[in-house]
Amino acid sequence: MKKIIVISLIVSVFAMYSCKKETDPTPTIGSDFFIEGKGMRVVWGMVSETIGLGAFGLTQLTASPDGFMHTVFTYGLAGVNGSPATYKAYRKKINITTGDTLATNGINSFINTTYIGQQQSGCLEYGLVPYTDKFVYSSGSFIKGDPNWQDIYFASGFAKIYDTKQAVCESFSSVIAPYLSAQYFSNGVNYPSTGSYINTQALSASVELPISGNPLAFIATKTDSLIVMDFTTNTMLAGIAMPLFQQYIPTNYPYNHRPDSRIITRRSVDGTKIIGMVWHTANYFPQGSGRMFSTFVYDIASQTVIPKIQNSFLNTGFYLTNTEDFDDDGNFFYLTSSVAINKITPIGGDNAYKSEFLKNSGKVITIRVVSNKLIVACAVDGIDGYSDDRGKGMLVIAVEN
Repeated sequence: MKKIIVISLIVSVFAMYSCKKETDPTPTIGSDFFIEGKGMRVVWGMVSETIGLGAFGLTQLTASPDGFMHTVFTYGLAGVNGSPATYKAYRKKINITTGDTLATNGINSFINTTYIGQQQSGCLEYGLVPYTDKFVYSSGSFIKGDPNWQDIYFASGFAKIYDTKQAVCESFSSVIAPYLSAQYFSNGVNYPSTGSYINTQALSASVELPISGNPLAFIATKTDSLIVMDFTTNTMLAGIAMPLFQQYIPTNYPYNHRPDSRIITRRSVDGTKIIGMVWHTANYFPQGSGRMFSTFVYDIASQTVIPKIQNSFLNTGFYLTNTEDFDDDGNFFYLTSSVAINKITPIGGDNAYKSEFLKNSGKVITIRVVSNKLIVACAVDGIDGYSDDRGKGMLVIAVEN
């Protein structure tokens, strides 16, 4: 989920949220499990407010052009005498240089989630508008947010949210006569759901919203190509060969055991490019079960697709995780262990990027690359059963030097 904010909006948002500084813990809070001199600079950290399970979960992490990073995360509190755990939601706006925090609108109490066995109530999906500090969440079929966000109705799923545009792919079929439909808003105007029959060899598709102009459809095909189409006019804008699928797809695709193809896209921070990742996951690769993936960069002005990483294999699971991300140049970053992050590049291949920056007490729970700068969130869980500070958890965010 996963995008640029215009300059005038940057100024207004910054003025709105910079009214007061919070009294958060100083960045030195992470010095007990970050190792100095290993390329990561601790920016901010917090200890859980109460004694409990101490399980932090951070999936939302972004940065804005005004020099702040933004987080939305939860903290698990162990229930008393075996009662269900509760999860409190937090928002933080953190100065990347100083670690100071500024006040935000917070999170309404009804968005907090309580787990009772397999039951859950409250808001099940929420996030941040990329490259901003705006908070959005789903409530039934509506996408809501702050400040003064117009309620947006999407009948199927959480939307791809930008600052002035929002979209959701409502359906995609890749078996017979592939058909892609999407619904989108642009600057508050609700456009009706539209759809197009697309390339009959399509495996997966993603709809992107540039700052101006029609939505763009990015389509990966079984014939080893990536095509870019104007979604509104159904005309092809660009295409490249992408030798990713055909050599691995069995003749009885898609009925072979556990094959799946995905494409994800997002806008660059400056809004001039669309960066994407295409992958095929299966259990029959020569290297074993995992993902074979490629990345690309699409220049919106010149309508040119530039291939980046081609046919790289990962055995870290079938789907993108919170400890993986790609930058605006199509390079891919992923966690290889609790203390190492690798970087895959088109020329240099797969190599260690950051390692030995964590002591054994911490674990990486989220990595993000914003404006080609690596941001790492690490956590230490509290020890269940202790009534002193050992029962508290800790969350620390660091930025590469």
